[in-house]
Amino acid sequence: MAIVGCQLTSAVEYSNPSDAEQNLAVLEVVHIGMTRQQAVDALTNEGVKGSSGVSESVYYCEAWDGKDDRHWLLNVALFFDQSGRLYKVGSSQPDFESVTETSPSDAN
Repeated sequence: MAIVGCQLTSAVEYSNPSDAEQNLAVLEVVHIGMTRQQAVDALTNEGVKGSSGVSESVYYCEAWDGKDDRHWLLNVALFFDQSGRLYKVGSSQPDFESVTETSPSDAN
């Protein structure tokens, strides 16, 4: 006799801390001046999932499933210079609040 059923898995609940808190947490793992590979390896070891941009100059951190039960959705980008060294950690989304709004009539 075989018993067939469904295995229930618990859904992970992700939190979304402020961009500043996310940046600080990422900077506890990576350091300015690290190579791209060192930074990605360090983040991966801590449970951060991410992906590269269209070029090797940006790496987008998307989620953090840490060993400390941290489950965060991330909005963090790592920026690398031409030599492949980390020079900046910041938001992966553009800051639309700092963009000046211009109407079509202002363009003339």
